[in-house]
Amino acid sequence: MKSIIAWSVKNWQAMNVIMLGTLLLGAWSLTQLRREFWPDFELYIVNVSVVYPGASPDEIEQGILEKIEEAIRTVDGIDEMTSSAREGIGSVTLELDSETKQADAQRVLTEVTTLIDQIPSFPELAEKPDVRLNTNFTTAIRVAVLGPKNSGAGNGNNDEAVAEAALELRRVAERVRNDLLALPNVSVADLVGAPDYQIDIEIPEHTLREYNLSLSEVAGIVRANNVELPGGTLKGRSQEILLRGSDKSEIGEKIASIPLVSQNSGVVLTVGDLGIVRDEFAVDATINEVNGRPAVVVSVESTSADDLIAVSDEVREYVDHEKARLPDGYSMLHMRDRSTSVKNRLNLLASNGWMGLLLVFLVLALFLEMRLAWWVALGIPVSLLGACIYMLQSGQTLNMTSMFAFLIALGIVVDDAIVVGENIYAHREQGKSYRDAAIDGAAEVMPSVITAILTTVIAFVPIMYLEGNIKRLTVVLPLCVGAMLFISMVESLTILPAHLAHRRSRFLDVLTWILFPIRPIAWLLHRSNQGLTRFLNWFIARVYTPLLNRSLRNPAVVMSAAAGLLILSLGVVRSGVVPFLLLPKIDFGFITVQITYPDGTPVAVTDAATKRLEQAIWRINQRSIDEGLTTDPNGFVQAVQRTVGSSGDEVGAAPASHVGGIFVQLNDIGERTVSSVDIVRMWREESGRFPGAEAVAYGATPRGPASLPIEMRLMATAENMEQMDAAIARCKAKLAEYPYVSDIATDTRQGKWEYRMKVRDDAKAMGISLADVAGTVRASYYGEEVMRLQRGRHEVPLRVRYPREDRNTLVSFNGIRIRNGDGIERPLSEVADVEVARGYSEIRRVNQMR
Repeated sequence: MKSIIAWSVKNWQAMNVIMLGTLLLGAWSLTQLRREFWPDFELYIVNVSVVYPGASPDEIEQGILEKIEEAIRTVDGIDEMTSSAREGIGSVTLELDSETKQADAQRVLTEVTTLIDQIPSFPELAEKPDVRLNTNFTTAIRVAVLGPKNSGAGNGNNDEAVAEAALELRRVAERVRNDLLALPNVSVADLVGAPDYQIDIEIPEHTLREYNLSLSEVAGIVRANNVELPGGTLKGRSQEILLRGSDKSEIGEKIASIPLVSQNSGVVLTVGDLGIVRDEFAVDATINEVNGRPAVVVSVESTSADDLIAVSDEVREYVDHEKARLPDGYSMLHMRDRSTSVKNRLNLLASNGWMGLLLVFLVLALFLEMRLAWWVALGIPVSLLGACIYMLQSGQTLNMTSMFAFLIALGIVVDDAIVVGENIYAHREQGKSYRDAAIDGAAEVMPSVITAILTTVIAFVPIMYLEGNIKRLTVVLPLCVGAMLFISMVESLTILPAHLAHRRSRFLDVLTWILFPIRPIAWLLHRSNQGLTRFLNWFIARVYTPLLNRSLRNPAVVMSAAAGLLILSLGVVRSGVVPFLLLPKIDFGFITVQITYPDGTPVAVTDAATKRLEQAIWRINQRSIDEGLTTDPNGFVQAVQRTVGSSGDEVGAAPASHVGGIFVQLNDIGERTVSSVDIVRMWREESGRFPGAEAVAYGATPRGPASLPIEMRLMATAENMEQMDAAIARCKAKLAEYPYVSDIATDTRQGKWEYRMKVRDDAKAMGISLADVAGTVRASYYGEEVMRLQRGRHEVPLRVRYPREDRNTLVSFNGIRIRNGDGIERPLSEVADVEVARGYSEIRRVNQMR
């Protein structure tokens, strides 16, 4: 072992080359490392989704989920199977084993797709199952496109004006999205909470009866006249000509001109003559506002190949440059910039690195000598940049976890260098030459240094053996700490002795010449070193040595004092004086609240609740200005997003009038004296209670890998749901008894009221089937689908149904006419009995159990 140190001292030129190479290659590697929020990892999840428009969760569970679960339950490699049935859609999520590789994931995907395609008994109106392997995306930043405030207000045709304003806002947002996708560093951008396009042909019942039509017949006529069919090829002698039947319209205005009824007088009535064609959105129960103005939010995602900071910087530059070019009345702002947290952690890492370098240099310069201090402190950048080389070569990234590992290692990375350097200095004071002192001093402490480093590394090794997806997020922690400590150990036992084996160094001579203007500081450090040396010698002789001798003569007293400190330390932890947190609460600069009412609640109720929450946060913001809680003259609130119909977080989420959310972007923590957790507490108190709400969940930090603070799962079969509901109620009541427990929520909620129709016996005798009744009702309210039109990147459904005002009253429901084979129309109330019932708003299943 000593020979390695001797060889390093002898070949000091090679050590210099290695050191300089590490610094240069490490600096280059640092610039090449991709920056992201969480570590990049492959989380293999297979998602299966089936759209069944208008179906209840019970229908989807029985007709779709149970069949899929039974078909794929034997596929090898699935760790957990979870399913969800909501109104109109069913989904199955297959979480694969944590050790799954790419090839295994593709095999599972192929097997699942094949088995689902073999299911013959899906409901007739269910769409084709969509099976795909989940792709990991991380939200980098969001861009809010704000439209004119109160568009259409005061207009006689208020609904039409508001609808046109919403369509124009959507068009502007689509243009912004396309511009963002054209940026070099942006690969994924989607609209959040924006409803889909839809064309509705609305014809009232009395008009249908007047012209002896049904909604299905209208759909058939439009389908036959709005087509584009190839007619083959006409092969002439001189050329070939393609034949096509082309009369297909994709916009509502042209569809309104399609002929529908031809009268004996020769008059042709079009779709627009008999009804209204609405080329708008699929739903009108969604509200999305930012700072009180209607808005559409574009979410920019970063993939495993994108640099988070580069993506965010490019988007911010686009927003700052292009917002002035938007149409009059429109503006643009960015929110949820996750690169801010990464930049703050990088700045913290840089400041801690420089601070550690300076402190090590000053302490060693004051107590030992300046030359020794310089070479020991140089171990910090060598270790840090050397670890960057390893990270680049092993495919790691700069993220919150790896930078946390660097911050941990910075505090211990120079311990070995200090031990080696101090021991070399001690051997030099014994009269040895610089070369012999370097070799003997480093060799003497080499076993201790190696043992100390290995002990520290071993302490981090268990993190590599965590199970589940948490391992994918934390495995980089021991790797980065281990790489940095290992490089520091090698540097302290080879490069450091080579530098300390010579009285003079050309590098230090050049550095001294360059730093000549600050030579007085060096003289001051030298004089301070002499004074501290005299003080340290006095302290050792007069204080430390007598205390050590007394301790050795009274070991029982020393052991008792140590045991007392240990007991005191355990006491302050057990008593709660020092609280325990699995993960510290970090101020990420935004807060949220989501409010959920019973399914079926009118949008006006949710709208009023979210407005009340928004007004509360603005009052708290004004109070912060009045009380001087922030240095920003506008307060700590930078932007407020209010959504009704969705939580505002999910891309492509199904709208629900009973759900609303508020997102608040705060200014930097350095510009305010209150944390986001304190703001949430004030917000909760200011908002008060919301009678009738099933859940009001406030949040101040993203959950990340730790999920919810408390989460429990109860499972039962469908036959035992009454017992499980009772157990859920008891659990909620028990949890509410504990102090500091709030926002208790469950995912089993009552759904909308349902009208369940059954055909009467006398109607069956007349040849009327349940399919006739259900089909007519479906066409009246959900709509008879004519076709789907491809308009740009959007697939737009074209439907025929009752007018909007008729679909919202019970009178229209009772007035629905059912037509049988003899052509006679009968009211719904004469042919069917209606049962009023209520199910669940969402049914969740885990491994084939609710």
